[in-house]
Amino acid sequence: MFKKTLKDAAMTTAVIYVLNILIKLISNPSSLIEMFEAGVWAGVGVIGSSLIFLYVLIFFVFTIGKAFMKSKKQ
Repeated sequence: MFKKTLKDAAMTTAVIYVLNILIKLISNPSSLIEMFEAGVWAGVGVIGSSLIFLYVLIFFVFTIGKAFMKSKKQ
């Protein structure tokens, strides 16, 4: 069950993140470019940290949701 939750959270995070990047590129590409004004590593750091934060948030939501549903069934 734990591996399935990790996998589901990773897939959901990837889909949300890719859609978010595509929407930013289509609507206003300068907002994406502004992240890299301080340097390439600063931009990569911002993108990486936001991806990790989103993954942890989704993982906790899935874990709490599955625990809640499991307790509701009993």
